[in-house]
Amino acid sequence: MSARVRVIVSIVCAASAVALMLAYAASVRGEATASRADALRRYGGETARVCVTTRAVARGEAFSERNVETREWLVDLLPEGAVQDPATILGATSDSDIASNTPVSDVNVDTQAEPLDVPSGTTALSVPCTAESAIGGALAPGLDVDVYVVADGGAQLLCQGARVLATSAGAGRAGASSWVTLAVMPELVEPIIAASSLQKLYLVLPATDGGRAPHAAGQDDAGATTAAGGSATGADDDAAGAPSAGDGSGS
Repeated sequence: MSARVRVIVSIVCAASAVALMLAYAASVRGEATASRADALRRYGGETARVCVTTRAVARGEAFSERNVETREWLVDLLPEGAVQDPATILGATSDSDIASNTPVSDVNVDTQAEPLDVPSGTTALSVPCTAESAIGGALAPGLDVDVYVVADGGAQLLCQGARVLATSAGAGRAGASSWVTLAVMPELVEPIIAASSLQKLYLVLPATDGGRAPHAAGQDDAGATTAAGGSATGADDDAAGAPSAGDGSGS
């Protein structure tokens, strides 16, 4: 093959390569444009309000107000199937480890796991824990625990009778529990979240007493016990002040 022919073939090959590269770039650009147009159509604008993790969420951990909130997010940066309504995932469990500040998508939600059975009038709340702060990792769903926070060299009772709904150990995580999902009264969610973000929480397992509804410290059965004690004392006083049958017959 002469030098001239080789030059012509080289030019043709180079032109073909450039044409193919331009065609591929146009195809990618077209797909990106179509994808963006679809996202804008689906979410209704440049930004959308979606569910975003407020901290790292472990695989098997339940989604709750403790680890998910809604935020405005650029639709160009959203994953496919981003979750917009938190009500659709609260109580469901994560199917994978999710980093903090990450939009939650459908693929992150474990659709095979049974949903949490949250008692009426309570809210599911996941709290971080270690083996030493959670009865050596021996907690299991169905148990009622008291929640204490350690602060200023002392311990303060935050909640009594919180029902254990799930644990990381029960969700198939290796090792001791790293989180526990509790059923607490709605008004206790904020104090427990605030305490867990600054101090260490301890979960205490009291003796079985027939079951107690979760409530704030100070709102326990002390009043009822006092009232019962007062009634008993009054009855004793009445019995002491009443004349006996023998006294009556003697007079």
